Amino acid sequence: MEFDVALTKQHLESLARTQPLTGVIELIWNALDADATEIGVEFGRNVMDGLEEIRVRDNGHGILAREAESLFGALGFSWKRDAQASRGGRPLHGREGRGRYRAAGIGTRIIWRTVAADPEASGQHMQTSIELQFSNLVHVIVSEAAETEQPTGTTVVIPDLGAKPPVGLGGTGPVDRLTAVFALSLQTFNAHISYDRTEIDPSKAQVHRADYPLEAEGDDALLTVVEWNRRIDRGLYLCDSKGTPLIEQPPGIQAPGFEFTAYLQWTGFEGSDEADLQMANLDSGERKRLIEAAKDQLREHFKVRLQEKTREQITRWKAEKTYPFKGEPTTRTERTVRDVFDVVALTASSAVNASEVRSRRLSLRLLREALEQDPGSLHRVLHEVLDLPQDRLDELSELLDRTPLAALISLSKEVADRLEFLKGLEELVLNPEIKKHVKERSQLHKILAAETWVFGEEYALSVNDEGLTTVLQRHIELLGRAKLDEDDAPVKDLEGHERIVDLMLARSLGQARNRREHLVVELKRPSVAVGDDEASQIRKYATAVAGDPRFSSVDVQWDFVVVSTDVKGSPAIERESDNRPFGQIMNAKGIRVWVLTWGEVLDNALHRLKFAKQHLDYEPSTDQALAYLRRTHDKYLPPQARSDGNDSVQTTEPAESDGS
Repeated sequence: MEFDVALTKQHLESLARTQPLTGVIELIWNALDADATEIGVEFGRNVMDGLEEIRVRDNGHGILAREAESLFGALGFSWKRDAQASRGGRPLHGREGRGRYRAAGIGTRIIWRTVAADPEASGQHMQTSIELQFSNLVHVIVSEAAETEQPTGTTVVIPDLGAKPPVGLGGTGPVDRLTAVFALSLQTFNAHISYDRTEIDPSKAQVHRADYPLEAEGDDALLTVVEWNRRIDRGLYLCDSKGTPLIEQPPGIQAPGFEFTAYLQWTGFEGSDEADLQMANLDSGERKRLIEAAKDQLREHFKVRLQEKTREQITRWKAEKTYPFKGEPTTRTERTVRDVFDVVALTASSAVNASEVRSRRLSLRLLREALEQDPGSLHRVLHEVLDLPQDRLDELSELLDRTPLAALISLSKEVADRLEFLKGLEELVLNPEIKKHVKERSQLHKILAAETWVFGEEYALSVNDEGLTTVLQRHIELLGRAKLDEDDAPVKDLEGHERIVDLMLARSLGQARNRREHLVVELKRPSVAVGDDEASQIRKYATAVAGDPRFSSVDVQWDFVVVSTDVKGSPAIERESDNRPFGQIMNAKGIRVWVLTWGEVLDNALHRLKFAKQHLDYEPSTDQALAYLRRTHDKYLPPQARSDGNDSVQTTEPAESDGS
């Protein structure tokens, strides 16, 4: 018998041009709809292990020859459309008859070799074959029925795979996809599926399952979330009320550290074709609302599960002493770091746990170091060291970007470092047992050159320990003028000396005009109190600038500051005045001169950090402060503060230049 399908060749070919695995899945669904209890996907291979043939066997009720035309003759008129269930009472998957045509595109032809019991012949088993050729899908060839003693069932054979064999049928990917697609059905039906001799057993891969009733128009819906113990492509399946998947769509949520699929069951999805269901989340009606409610429930589910899984995983890591933190966090910063670390480590736990204990300890320590020292390097560590898949990396990045925890860690670390530095600087310049050993140029000067923020966030270091001529050169460069010539005269003070500047800091103000501000800092050893001589020296610096026409500019403000631990009482140093701010001893022609103590500088810097300090709830100890100095400036510390433990005190120290 031969007949033509009541649809165009182009329409059938569009159905046939689908992914090979999708076609195989449709054949499995057809077998389940035929009440099969044993279904096997088999491959015929040549001597070179190349794929030559695909076979899908089942022990279902088969197809009678006279049923062929109703099954294949016209899409949309399948027997399943009006049936409530299969002959054995199972919920039906397909109702349009499209599935078998999707499989027809895998090769050049496809054959159904089927045996069915004929009730009109007292249950005699009848054998027939049905063939489709991809070159002419509208034409169906059906053999004459013949009596047989073989058991009922169908073997679908795709014998001619063409010059280019189908892709996507090998490896572990198909097994994982079949596990997700048939998870609910195989746990409901009495059926077994094997794929290339591998059993599809969702119960072995499932680690957690939860059901959530959702309110919906008509009958209430049910969301089932299944978590897996291995990588399985995530999906949200829209299902009928019996749990049979109708279509799959992306779940649209982030769940770092979890492999899952979700199944949304509702009567409202029944009776719609696939194209209509694919647009369900774009509706303005109940279907879209229900899908969004399901996604919200998924987010809540994984929020709770993340807390549970994190506690369980960290308990195991602590028991084997691989967790890189000890004790409980004591500050808000520590809690933030710990929370983010737990999320990141849990995301990478499959890779971390695959190694031995020693390697696991190293991996977790590496994650902690990356998070605390350079959060931006996390991506590289997770990708290059732990080999986390790209989609999981992208998901984690999106999560951290959306909840700016990494940025908070960076900010928290920066503030904590600054608080520790200020505490350490206080020890260097105010502690009587240490300050007398701190040298100006070789120690204090070098440390502050790397920590110029102490004098103001707006300043950037321009000149470090250079003469006024170099200051002039840098000043001219900042203003965009021509460079000094080699024969330009050096800058000298009123006594003809070429003065040395410790630090020159500069900033540009974003105003209507390009205004520049320069801060010149003269550092004194903590053991030296500022008196008439030191005040006179800083004035000489200022007058040298004021008197040199090359420095003149209406858009430049100069501040000269001398800093030490104490200020000697002297009539020449009038730090208090009704006309000037405290500490200012000169203000003329765009040049101001200041005399400040380290206590005042430290108070100003701490005041700028006051808000962040309160919210971080962090008060560094002396030990923490000195530890910071040793990590960052150890080679510039006096022996009494260095990490080598050398507490010897020099009775004679080499003299240092006063900068003149």
